[in-house]
Amino acid sequence: MKDEASSPLRFTFKKEERLSSKKLIDELFNSGSSFYLYPFKVLSLTTSASVNSPVQVLMAVSSKNFPKAVDRNRLKRITREAYRLNKSLLHEAQNIPQKKLLVAFIYTGKKMESFELIHQKMTAILIRLSQSNAPVGKNTK
Repeated sequence: MKDEASSPLRFTFKKEERLSSKKLIDELFNSGSSFYLYPFKVLSLTTSASVNSPVQVLMAVSSKNFPKAVDRNRLKRITREAYRLNKSLLHEAQNIPQKKLLVAFIYTGKKMESFELIHQKMTAILIRLSQSNAPVGKNTK
């Protein structure tokens, strides 16, 4: 049986990695920093809250732009898959054990994009987040 602490990062997306705490979501939306990279608006916040995972993420798609739940669910599924395949970029940069990173990916596009484009943009977003040292609470363009 392998020790999880010594094993390399696996390509999974467990429940602990999902941002579901109402308190943390409110804190992220009220005082997090943001940037826009089509088709996503990305909010991020470094916190010292006691969460199990070093990075917790939230995916959202507007029901105004996509009235059919089938389309919203497909976009969220594609976004989760793109994140799952590239999350090692973010986890490697998050090396301070006391600090936790909260991230929200909000799909703002008006049309359904292909997996290839979403995967490419997700990679660029995660690289930017891993290199980002933006102060908490400041908006960046």
